Amino acid sequence: MDPKDYFYFQHAPHITKDGDLLFFDNGDYAPQDTAKLQKRSRAIAFSLDSKNMVAKRTYQAPLPIKQYTARMGSAFLIGKGN
Repeated sequence: MDPKDYFYFQHAPHITKDGDLLFFDNGDYAPQDTAKLQKRSRAIAFSLDSKNMVAKRTYQAPLPIKQYTARMGSAFLIGKGN
C-alpha cells in the first residue's frame, strides 16, 4: 500500500458493487502525526489483491479541512461515482 493512503480510525467498511473496499477515514493520522494540524477526513476505496497482499486506491473523496471529524463518519456510493 502506498504510504499516502494510510488511514486510522476508519468506519463503515464494506465491499462496493465493483468489489472495492470502501470506508470513511477520519484522517487522524496518529501516531505518525501528533501536531493535529491539517487533518482531513475522507471517503476512500481500495481494490484488494489478497493473493499478493496488495491494496491499491481506486477512489478518494476528501472533505474540506474545516469538516474534519475525529471520531465518527460513514461513506457510501450512491450511484454515478457519488
